[in-house]
Amino acid sequence: EYVNQLGGIFYHQLFTTIGEEDAIFMQKELVDIRKQLQDIQHRLETFRYDHITGLLRRDAAMELFEKSFDRIKRSKKWAVASIVMVDIDYFKKINDTHGHGEGDKVLQAIGNIFKNGWISDIGNEYHPRKADCVCRWGGEEFLFLLEETDASWARIFAENLRKLVEALNIVTSTGKTLLVTITAGIKEVKTEDFLETDLR
Repeated sequence: EYVNQLGGIFYHQLFTTIGEEDAIFMQKELVDIRKQLQDIQHRLETFRYDHITGLLRRDAAMELFEKSFDRIKRSKKWAVASIVMVDIDYFKKINDTHGHGEGDKVLQAIGNIFKNGWISDIGNEYHPRKADCVCRWGGEEFLFLLEETDASWARIFAENLRKLVEALNIVTSTGKTLLVTITAGIKEVKTEDFLETDLR
């Protein structure tokens, strides 16, 4: 919108200064530049995401993690968060046995679960809970940030993830069904003591 307004002002100034024909030419040039900038912005945004899982890449997620902790530190409610690291069990064996194409299927299926959210069974009630940030940390590792969440709630969150992944029905090109499981590690972080090394 700002670029459109700028283009209109620019065209008006050109029209009153150099004439209509030249102003029209310059306006077309401005439109081309705007399209190029939009294309660059799109490419940069695409680079932030992993092309297999559709989740944030590690570097992009680090920016959000740091902003989240800065925000939580200013909060008067909960100065706590939890980090959940998830690892796909025996993922190398899947790649070695069935090929990297089938391994990508596993990553895509798990990425869909991690992107789309889940429901945690707490007592007799069902509470929706999505991660405040999730990324593909590297290889078969994924990292979640849960704001205002202590370790006990993070364990419920991680257990629900485990059940959803275990229920996946992934069929290989040869018709074999893969049983996929995950292992999760949890770290509760007091944000006033949070260090960047907690993530790196």
